[in-house]
Amino acid sequence: PSRALCATTDRKTGALKQRLDEHLIGVEVNASRLVRTLPRLEEQLPRLVHRAFRQRAPHAFAWQNRAFELAEGLRQNSQQQGFFGVNLVSTGNDLTRKEADDFVKKALVMGYNSVRIHHFEGNIVDRQAPDSLTFDPKALDRLDYLIAACKKHGIYITLDLYASRLLRPGDGIAECADFKRFEMKGLAPISPSAMKNWQEFARRLLTRINPYTGMSLAEDPVLYSLNLINENTLLQSWTDCAEAVPLYNKRFDEYLGKLGLPADSKQRDGLFIEFINRTQANCIAEQKK
Repeated sequence: PSRALCATTDRKTGALKQRLDEHLIGVEVNASRLVRTLPRLEEQLPRLVHRAFRQRAPHAFAWQNRAFELAEGLRQNSQQQGFFGVNLVSTGNDLTRKEADDFVKKALVMGYNSVRIHHFEGNIVDRQAPDSLTFDPKALDRLDYLIAACKKHGIYITLDLYASRLLRPGDGIAECADFKRFEMKGLAPISPSAMKNWQEFARRLLTRINPYTGMSLAEDPVLYSLNLINENTLLQSWTDCAEAVPLYNKRFDEYLGKLGLPADSKQRDGLFIEFINRTQANCIAEQKK
């Protein structure tokens, strides 16, 4: 062909960043290394037996105790009822019916019983809409068919309720007007309008009926888990939207005030981490409602 196939391009200029063959070879090399290493982990990987690793976390990090207890409770069942899956990313999950059927057949042959539908929002959102909540009917139909094809052959799915959906002016996010990339990660915990937008996207996605299954994702057992916001460590993402930074600083000063501490407290740095963790925990609690 006269034009080289590429794996990634520059978002602004469209210029080639990496050739597709180079990308695929790199993925194959590293995947094969991982696959050859996995069987040796059970015999060769040292186990953590130090008692400190099983100590209960203090009250401020009580969620870690709950996560540990959940993992402990699932340990026995996971030996018999685990998931082994593949990641379908971006255009990799925007498949025609023929491609979806072909993918499912190959996934079954390779032993997969689950699929993560990842970074799919950009595919199903109407590119002409002023907001990021309006779906493209044709793209949504392709996603519906893919999910139905997986379900038909006993393959479960998991997906992200936010990974890379680009916010738009029509979304009405009061606390941010300049959208560049993943501002939702830092906005959802601090912005009521961003949280409302996140909830509305989740509602529209999870409650609509898939015409190929006759069920919504919210009630369909094919959906075995959800990722609320992908890769959202708030300690890293709270500065993603410059307009939200003063809001975090204001909330932190209020947090110090409730503790009876001045804004210039010597404990400020450590308490800020605690504040951010509490803010994220509150955000997750709101998302789970």
